[in-house]
Amino acid sequence: MPVHRRSALAAAIGASVETQLGRNFEREIFEQPAAWERVAESDAAARLAGALDGKVVLIGSGSSLFAAQLGAIALRRRAIEAIAAAATEAQGDHRAFEGSTVVALSQSG
Repeated sequence: MPVHRRSALAAAIGASVETQLGRNFEREIFEQPAAWERVAESDAAARLAGALDGKVVLIGSGSSLFAAQLGAIALRRRAIEAIAAAATEAQGDHRAFEGSTVVALSQSG
């Protein structure tokens, strides 16, 4: 059975991509405190609550799911029916969300 090896070019490109992904990940982590402060100081939650009608489903993965859970709590405190769901769960159970406003959250795309 042949042994597959990455070419030097493929290895260099892969290392470059991995390095850049690591830098992006680290940058996003360090951006979070300032981002949370901007959100806390804004009226975004109140404006969103005023624009919503009916049941709201916030969807995310990882840290975005955590943010969705906090968002659902904030909306419920404003008497809006809201839940948070994992993006992987939403795909398989999309009929449960019919007739709802669905908001997808993503940290980086």
